Amino acid sequence: DADFVLVAARRARRNPQQQQFLEALKSKGFSWTREDRARSQVFFGIRADSSIFDLYHTLLLEPQDPAPQDRPATPAPVQVTTRLRIRIVNFILSNLTAAGETFEDLVKDGVFQARFPLHRGEDELKRTWARWRAVCNRQPINQI
Repeated sequence: DADFVLVAARRARRNPQQQQFLEALKSKGFSWTREDRARSQVFFGIRADSSIFDLYHTLLLEPQDPAPQDRPATPAPVQVTTRLRIRIVNFILSNLTAAGETFEDLVKDGVFQARFPLHRGEDELKRTWARWRAVCNRQPINQI
């Protein structure tokens, strides 16, 4: 399962900036797979390792959390929701690469075309809400 999909033009496939970016992601704890199903585009499924979320745990602590001296020495595992995964992965993709470029710079240079977060639970929403019989029901905002 991927967290994000990166889209690139097939002609940009041999671009060294693309390979550098993907290798930088790999060094940060991401894995990626390549899909060549479209004629003119290539899709990269990006998946974050659980160690990434442990690393960003301290950055995501809420103000109501205990003060640093009151926290246990070994923090509890992070409850990783889909929303949290998307926020963290998007943050990492938006920051500078080793070459000093952001993902947006690579889009402007034609290395990539776009990125899309992948949500889990689409099938559940289709079963419970996205049906004609459910049109008059309230939207399950907490599940979207």
